[in-house]
Amino acid sequence: MADKLDTGKIASFDKAKLKKMERQENTLPTKETTEQEKQSEISQEPRGFPTPVIFETPQS
Repeated sequence: MADKLDTGKIASFDKAKLKKMERQENTLPTKETTEQEKQSEISQEPRGFPTPVIFETPQS
C-alpha cells in the first residue's frame, strides 16, 4: 500500500548536511505598547473634513 512510510530514508538521513541557524525569538508587544500605538495613531488622524478641490473646465 502507498500509506506505509519509507523509514529507510529517515534512518539514513545525514544531520551533518543541515545548515546551522541562529534562533530568533519574536516577542509579543505588551498591553502598554499596543495602547501607546493606538493613541499615536488616533492623534495623527486629521481633524474635520478635508478641503474639497474644485476643478474648473476651461471655457472654449
